Amino acid sequence: MTVLCLGIFGLSLILSFVLTWNVRNVAIARGWVSVPNHERHLHRDPLPRLGGVAIFVSFAISLAVAWLLNWRFQALPLVASSKALWTLIPPACLIFLLGIYDDLRGAGPYLKFSVQALAATMLFAGGLRILDLPVLFGSHDLPWFVGLPLTILWVLAVTNAFNLIDGLDGLAAGSALFSTMLFSSLLC
Repeated sequence: MTVLCLGIFGLSLILSFVLTWNVRNVAIARGWVSVPNHERHLHRDPLPRLGGVAIFVSFAISLAVAWLLNWRFQALPLVASSKALWTLIPPACLIFLLGIYDDLRGAGPYLKFSVQALAATMLFAGGLRILDLPVLFGSHDLPWFVGLPLTILWVLAVTNAFNLIDGLDGLAAGSALFSTMLFSSLLC
């Protein structure tokens, strides 16, 4: 099982590198670049946008391969339950589409926070939510009216943390790589 998990992770990694290179070339050719015109930009040269497309597509392909392997060889528990996946996929697609829109047209903070809060609410409604905070409150279940705002806050914080470091070439992708490696090691 660990070999299969590592194989799927390797597939995702290779796809990410190949697709990032291709998306980068297309973005540069079409002029979809971030020009350093704000003081918060630390880069001097224009950076290509739409790197999230490569990451999302490689994630989707790897997930599809894992799901097909799990379907074909049902003794291999490679992926989470179908319910968890179908709870995760629509909000992930919503955030992905927001990222594409933001890269191409620019989205204001109210639109970004609204869409991210909607995605977090979809996760909460699907059962992927913060149920307790054992470090702070012990192992007591939190009521929904506390868990919902905490879930929304968590999604907003993680999404915007990546959005803030996205202006440095490769930093967001590298951070995502290491967090994915940690998460994968916990699952396999």
